Amino acid sequence: MENGRQLLSVTTFAAALSGMAGSALILALPSIMVQFHVNLVYTLWIIISYLIALVSVLTIIGAVTDRIGRANTFRLGIVIFTIFSLVLGFSPSPLFIIIFRVFQAIGAAFIMTNSSAMVTEVFSKKGNLGFALSVNQIAVSAGFAIGPIIGGILTVISWRWVFWYNVPVGIIALLWSIGKLKGIPESKNESKIDWTGAVLFSIIITYTSIVLTIFPMLNLNPSIYYISIFAMIALIWALLYIERRSSNAIFDPQLFSNRSFSISMAVNLLNGIATGSLIFLLTLIFQGPYGMSPLQAAFYMIPFAASWSIISPISGKLADRGDASIIASVGLLLVASGMWMLSTVATNTSPYSLSVYMTVVGIGAGMFNSPNNKFIMGIPPPNKRGLTSGIMSLFRNFGSILSFSLLIPIILFYVPLSSLLSIFIFGGGAPASLISHFMMGIKYSAAVAAITATIAMPMSLLRGRTNRK
Repeated sequence: MENGRQLLSVTTFAAALSGMAGSALILALPSIMVQFHVNLVYTLWIIISYLIALVSVLTIIGAVTDRIGRANTFRLGIVIFTIFSLVLGFSPSPLFIIIFRVFQAIGAAFIMTNSSAMVTEVFSKKGNLGFALSVNQIAVSAGFAIGPIIGGILTVISWRWVFWYNVPVGIIALLWSIGKLKGIPESKNESKIDWTGAVLFSIIITYTSIVLTIFPMLNLNPSIYYISIFAMIALIWALLYIERRSSNAIFDPQLFSNRSFSISMAVNLLNGIATGSLIFLLTLIFQGPYGMSPLQAAFYMIPFAASWSIISPISGKLADRGDASIIASVGLLLVASGMWMLSTVATNTSPYSLSVYMTVVGIGAGMFNSPNNKFIMGIPPPNKRGLTSGIMSLFRNFGSILSFSLLIPIILFYVPLSSLLSIFIFGGGAPASLISHFMMGIKYSAAVAAITATIAMPMSLLRGRTNRK
């Protein structure tokens, strides 16, 4: 048990670090815009580049860690993340920020993929895997919640400190991992990696993510957008053609031939679509019709992360004693209910009512994630847990990208792009002439998320029962 506690302390600390990095930058964006005189779309790239880079490498990194060991590659992730956090603070232009954020995301991908794999390796034998995974989930959600608050405080000094504060924290995490990650059991995969398929897969994910998130905001000629979609489909077909003929496909056919695994990945994707843009949606509500500053909005969104953090360990323990798929399905029901509530938001809805709605979603997310992760990580053999962790994170984060690709066009149908981005980055309220249109876009976006979660719930029940290890 001592090894397990030490491992959990390391992975939890690193999870909190990656969670804060994902949100702390939001309140620094106005300062970056002012200093470098860049437009809103260019500034948004600073946020999106991190997420796109993350989903592009998760599966490859999962396959690599299965072959060369998880503890060392976990430490490598901390080193990469910390080095590029330092470098980011010295960025001379927004272009360098975007490029260095890509490398920071690669470090985060090493941390994320190895955390779930190592925790599963140790705690699946102890019978409390659900609870152990929930502790990491608490760290991620808590880190994401306090990230904007920390970012807002540090930006008063300089936006560069939003990156630099990661350096001492990263050094502590590295030293902690060197001291504590000893004697952690590892099951290695001796097969070769299909690098052709791996590289092509990363290219496809990157290209698809850009087409779905950035292109809708560029006012391109429709024919260019349609050609881009056609090219995306052709690339996916090429990947499937190559993978079918590969003996070491990056998307392991043995994993996807398992009915429970395939359904779980679909559920994971749909959950990402339902909840991936929730923070963005809540930010727009608080900073648009409610006229709050970004820092005020960050405080008002704490109930979402708090409810998630409180429920997560409870659902993890329940998953260790019962059927994880049923608990996860109840979580999806609550997510759908909370999103339906958000779809009724009007200009006269009080912030306290919004807190109730987001708390329902937070409880649902907390009930879904830990049992769902426990169910998925219990499916593969030990030597494929790194790959499985990477695929699981890929589907969840790609779902978030799809969530943005659905939400943004819906809101842009009612609100000009410049107004939308200005509200998101600066806050302070929406013009009176736009508020009714703005709220209409919010309502329909929340309704789409609610429908997606509703579809995911019965699918979650159909994937079968879990063993209780």
